[in-house]
Amino acid sequence: MEKIGQGGFATIFKCKRLSDGSFNVLKHTGMSEAERQTVINECSLIKALNSEYIVACEDVYDFDKKIWVFLELMDEDMSKIILNSSSQYSEDFCKYTLYCVAKGLQAMHRNNVLHRDIKSENILIRKETGEIKIADLGLSVFLTE
Repeated sequence: MEKIGQGGFATIFKCKRLSDGSFNVLKHTGMSEAERQTVINECSLIKALNSEYIVACEDVYDFDKKIWVFLELMDEDMSKIILNSSSQYSEDFCKYTLYCVAKGLQAMHRNNVLHRDIKSENILIRKETGEIKIADLGLSVFLTE
């Protein structure tokens, strides 16, 4: 439907799924084989964690030497909200945000996964419902011991 961002190696679009009319984020990228495997592993990790506090990966397609990743659509990242706000945030909003981030990290840590890139750009909000979720698990690692 529309381009909504450009990352280091991916173009990000808002798209509409024809089968059910739902909206998603499509990350579209062409990359080396090692980078492709990293993206596929990230999506597998997100699906395995299956947490309501981590942005869901709906589908992944490896087609025509490109990766097509369909992610749950969120409205904005926290850094944009903080920078665009002219007012202070309530203590309740801050506590709720921290609670959601802590629950997402708890889900990861229970599965021996470290995010390694927590920052305001990787904390997303859906304004309509107030959901706050962790995104971008690309630098995450499994702890083996």
